[in-house]
Amino acid sequence: MKRTYLSLLLISTLLSACSGAKDVSLIADTEGEAVDRAVSLLKQGVAKQDKKLLMELMDPDYVREQHDQFLGGRTDQFLNEFFSGENVERGEFVNPHVEDLKSVVDVTVTELEGEGSYEVNAIIEMKSGIRVHNNWRLVVNQLSSKQFRAGLIGGVG
Repeated sequence: MKRTYLSLLLISTLLSACSGAKDVSLIADTEGEAVDRAVSLLKQGVAKQDKKLLMELMDPDYVREQHDQFLGGRTDQFLNEFFSGENVERGEFVNPHVEDLKSVVDVTVTELEGEGSYEVNAIIEMKSGIRVHNNWRLVVNQLSSKQFRAGLIGGVG
């Protein structure tokens, strides 16, 4: 019996390790927690240039409309356009590649009254040192009485 338990424990541990399972769940118990989680995961995704995580952070309806339908599933183009913005120092438009992202240097989230969404202003530093100002919307959907999910929408402002 003891050997069976240890075998099951070992198999379970190996499956978890091999699947690369990490908790990137955007589901939270409160709206505020969902917003905080999305901002935290945005910082992680940018720092690691993690395309999969960055795509998970997007609002599902936005992904269906823009990524799937309009861009025909071209993920690199979708993410590059999402992070396009104004060069903070020069005021010119820049269209960086996800691989050029370095970090989120500053982010402010402001609730939009009566809209169930938030305005997100972020300064993203590129590996080259250029800082890009981005303006997005963060929508929070209530999935159940104690489940909220936040998702980003690009091209605001």
